[in-house]
Amino acid sequence: MDKKQSLELCAALSNAKGAPGFEDEVLTVLRRYGEGLGSFREDSLRNLYLSRSGNQGGRPMVQLDAHTDEVAFMVQAVKPNGTLRFTTLGGWVPSNIPAHRVWVQTADGDYIPGVTASKPPIS
Repeated sequence: MDKKQSLELCAALSNAKGAPGFEDEVLTVLRRYGEGLGSFREDSLRNLYLSRSGNQGGRPMVQLDAHTDEVAFMVQAVKPNGTLRFTTLGGWVPSNIPAHRVWVQTADGDYIPGVTASKPPIS
């Protein structure tokens, strides 16, 4: 993989959406860029393993390991005023949530942009 392909892979992985339990997009990117390098195996926990072709005895084995999910939110309700009530998925610090740009996935699988807000002090 040359430098350009490496940068494309980093961009594709960074842009892939991967909320916990919904990592399909990230796994698709990994499979696409790993195609032709060996055989893939996925277990029941969605761990993806690539066994390189041509691995021979006596050579060092290397493991690259990373999470395919990211911290995210899950919508719990749409309020009458159009705002969303959500719960966090992953390790969010509550004070870091306001003023984040987010993508909200609709029931149809489309994405719409949004921004998080804080509750007013008196609500």
